[in-house]
Amino acid sequence: MGLFDFLFGRSKVEQNDQAGASMPATGAAIDWRSSPAHLNLLCHFLPPKARVKDLRQPWADALGEAPAVAIDRFVALGLLKPWSVETTLDRAKNVAQIKGMLKDRGLPVFGAKAALIARLVAADGPGVGAAVDGLGGYECTPAGEQIAQQRAAALAAQKDEAIRKSLAQIRAKRYAEAFEVARAFKAEAPPDRHAGLGAEFMLTDKDPVGSMIAFAAGRPKIFGSLPEATWEAVRIAAAMSRLWGGGLRPWMAEGVDSVGRFDLRVAYQLLVVSDADRRSRAMLSRLPHPRATVMCTRSDSCAACRALAGRVLPLEKIPELPNPGCENATEGCRCHLRPVLDFGSA
Repeated sequence: MGLFDFLFGRSKVEQNDQAGASMPATGAAIDWRSSPAHLNLLCHFLPPKARVKDLRQPWADALGEAPAVAIDRFVALGLLKPWSVETTLDRAKNVAQIKGMLKDRGLPVFGAKAALIARLVAADGPGVGAAVDGLGGYECTPAGEQIAQQRAAALAAQKDEAIRKSLAQIRAKRYAEAFEVARAFKAEAPPDRHAGLGAEFMLTDKDPVGSMIAFAAGRPKIFGSLPEATWEAVRIAAAMSRLWGGGLRPWMAEGVDSVGRFDLRVAYQLLVVSDADRRSRAMLSRLPHPRATVMCTRSDSCAACRALAGRVLPLEKIPELPNPGCENATEGCRCHLRPVLDFGSA
């Protein structure tokens, strides 16, 4: 007997789901029990969530139907429930706002928040309900919570395994294979930024694997004097951060707390600056006479960076960014290129 049979009994699930499963926007039947996207949607309401309107196109694409249709089905099945008026007040209003509603009705305003809410609802339940209509959300019922927690545990295990596999591939410099591992997990995960994946480059970059290689393996000159073992640790951590987010620290080899004179946070930002510089140069190089100026975005930029700032130079005469001569060990080089459109002779 499966979990769903145990929780509800086949007859109840079949009776309630027969209508619910046949009302997707596409008109095609959806078996939500075997749909990762629908189980992920149920997980979305752990903990209770408002702002269902934020479940937009990525969710609709994953579900194959409007999120509201799937939510209504879960409500009909007894897996989700709308917030009560009391819960909506507690989650959507602060104490001052609730006291204001009490004052408007000539009611006392003493007591803790729960007492204020109880007094307000007891005095004017329908009016308060109308006042908070549209502010509420949904939460799992006990039955829905059990299913959602099971799915969440399965996703966590899948993510751990995907991280282990992708790390092994990156250590071996098999970037394409590492990318495919992460992408396979993303296909199973919720279609939002809370899925545990890092950069959106997986969806938006025309060459995501090449982008990851350039970010992780394109060693900036500012790191040129690092011991090879340290740079290897940086390469691995940078690639993992590109796939899974979190910067360098979660992925750095044990015992490595800095990269040369920079801490791990600054070192990661320098890799970001290097990646942006590489992309800017690639775009500028398509112009007939590529020229640019170096912009320093920090008031505490070092003398070496200030010496470059504001000068319009041919692209080939501008040093690589981050500036290898940057002396700011606290925040590192934050310079970037600004194109100067000049189609005349250099």
